[in-house]
Amino acid sequence: RAIALVGTKSPRRGKARVYIDGALAATVDFRRSSVAYRQVVFARSWATAEPHTLSLVVLGTSGRPRVDVDAFVIVP
Repeated sequence: RAIALVGTKSPRRGKARVYIDGALAATVDFRRSSVAYRQVVFARSWATAEPHTLSLVVLGTSGRPRVDVDAFVIVP
């Protein structure tokens, strides 16, 4: 019924697009002035439990092309 994307934020991290079921859900910026690990960077929930597909596309942001994913948290 819900999913959260957990990642590292820092001055050298870039941006990524999050797609759910093929549709753009958000553009997430992993940049932060200081390093922070295990941050919830995106979350989505639904009224009913059913299968969904999540895709993450790294944008290769100039000067900070890296994105780190620590975990996906899924609530059935």
